[in-house]
This record gives sequence, structure tokens and C-alpha cells, in this order.
Amino acid sequence: MKIVRDGRLFGALNLLDIIIILAVAAAGFVAWRYVSGGALGGERGPIHFTVELNDVTDEFIGKIRVGDDIKDSVKGYYLGKVSDVRPEEYVLNNWDSRTEAYVKSVVPGRKTVRVEIAADGVMNERAIYAGEIAVKIGRETSIKGKGYAGTGYIVELRED
Repeated sequence: MKIVRDGRLFGALNLLDIIIILAVAAAGFVAWRYVSGGALGGERGPIHFTVELNDVTDEFIGKIRVGDDIKDSVKGYYLGKVSDVRPEEYVLNNWDSRTEAYVKSVVPGRKTVRVEIAADGVMNERAIYAGEIAVKIGRETSIKGKGYAGTGYIVELRED
């Protein structure tokens, strides 16, 4: 490598030129991976996933409507539309010291709601995506719709 006095390499490029060329090449590679099967490339198709929200009120459940647009409430990515709302009793497992066993007890005035979301999914070797979010059973996710937001876990996932 021959560096001349003015900082140019081989008389044509200086160090800053090389850094810029490498940055542009890296950005091009990332864009190519994104479009051609990289991060979110893959087979596209409809998916349905269910988010379970615990310890909510009837008023909260009443705000969730089939057809609502759902976004990730942390990053703001669009996830899909509500396709089903299934409220259930909110049940806790409590330790009963008399019987020395866990017993299930219903919490009065509180509910569990399962919100099914229909989305345009992308499936590749890494994961199944709804928007920019990887959808995995057991993953904690925060969702929001018009007038409500909550955090729960993905408990069901199916590809249609």
C-alpha cells in the first residue's frame, strides 16, 4: 500500500473515500437482503394469532371491536385487524395452606380476553412476521387499537 503525502491511497482515493464506499456497499447489501428473502423476505400469506390480555374490565373488552386496526403499542408497527374477541373469567392459581395445594379462584369484576388478529404474514426460515414483528407463541407483546391498549402473550398462531 502506497500512501502519498496528501493522504491519498494509490494517488486516487483517500481514507474518507474508502469509508464512504464501504458504507454504501453495506447499505446496498442490507437492502438487497431485505428485498430478496433476507430479514422480511419469504412466503407471504394470511396468518391469525391470538393475544391473551389478563386482568381487564368489561369496559375494556367492550371497546375492542371486530375489524379494529391493531398496532404494536411500543414500536407503532401495524399488525393486522381484530377478527375475534373471546372474553373469559379471570382465574388465578392461589396456594391454599389448609390443603397444601393450589386452587383456582375466579377474580370478581375482572376478565381475561383473547383477541384474535388476522394479518398478512411473511414466513421464512427464521420466523413468521406480522408487519415488522416476529409472531411466536409465548412472546409478550403490547397491542393498541382505537381507545384501548394492553400487554399480553401470544397464545395461538395458525397459518391459513
